[in-house]
Amino acid sequence: MTHHSPMSVSMQRFFRLLQEAPFLEKFWDYDDRSTDLDALKEEMGAWSRGEIILAQFFAGLWVGNNTLEFDMFQAAEVLDANNRRIIMTWFEDPFWP
Repeated sequence: MTHHSPMSVSMQRFFRLLQEAPFLEKFWDYDDRSTDLDALKEEMGAWSRGEIILAQFFAGLWVGNNTLEFDMFQAAEVLDANNRRIIMTWFEDPFWP
């Protein structure tokens, strides 16, 4: 069993925010504090535009850059109010895990 130091507050916030998009949770490992972006990218091809946009947002937040080309304008146009709220919650008080 691997021993981890206490999880940072920003990483805790990330995992709480990720719970708002449960279809993405399987791509992140809370215990190992890791992600499988290759699996995420592979599955994205079959998703709706809204799901892809959320995946792009969470992947970019996790790695600290716009690795999957998240577009704020597309998010505003495509996402419903609940999903826009996920991004706005982060935007109002940004953090990086």
